[in-house]
Amino acid sequence: MRALLVKTITNAACSLRQGSPQAYVRRVNLRRCTAGTAAEVRWIDLADDERARLRELGLREGAVVHVVHCGAFGGRVVAVGADRFAIDGRTCSCIDVTPLTERSPA
Repeated sequence: MRALLVKTITNAACSLRQGSPQAYVRRVNLRRCTAGTAAEVRWIDLADDERARLRELGLREGAVVHVVHCGAFGGRVVAVGADRFAIDGRTCSCIDVTPLTERSPA
């Protein structure tokens, strides 16, 4: 069996993980996303009851979220489909996402 080499390169905003020679994936937690960013949810590292509540709201692995507003202490207002809701900073730091687009600074 061939071992899979995983190389992690860290910079100020994200980590890059190498799973194969051609595949680089940019992963960040939701707390690091700025307003205007669209991102796909990759992993939710929370207790089962908290994760179940987020799934009820439509926030699950594979869902595309849009960061609408960045609040104090790392909180975010996100849009999933037509719904908008606020998530506290601790919860945002437990949600790994892959950014799809980011609004350029004005």
